[in-house]
Amino acid sequence: MKHRCDNCGVEWDLEDLQPIKDLHQRVDPGGVMPSGECPDCGALCYPEKKRRKRPGHLGCAAYPNCDVDPNGCSVVMGSDMEWYGHRD
Repeated sequence: MKHRCDNCGVEWDLEDLQPIKDLHQRVDPGGVMPSGECPDCGALCYPEKKRRKRPGHLGCAAYPNCDVDPNGCSVVMGSDMEWYGHRD
């Protein structure tokens, strides 16, 4: 698991981080506990959150007919997907 510096944004392995100096002065009560101190800038580092993949056709305007109308498919078109509604 990687740990990202809250100041400079560099990612570190846990064994590369420095011990935290003055922890009780730098972390609010009930706050997220940092992993260590950044070796480059001395700021606090926190564990990187795992990013969840977005399910395939969530929010697809064309689903379940994505093969018929790929312009309305968020998987095929990405952010260029065309939004449309049903007409009577």
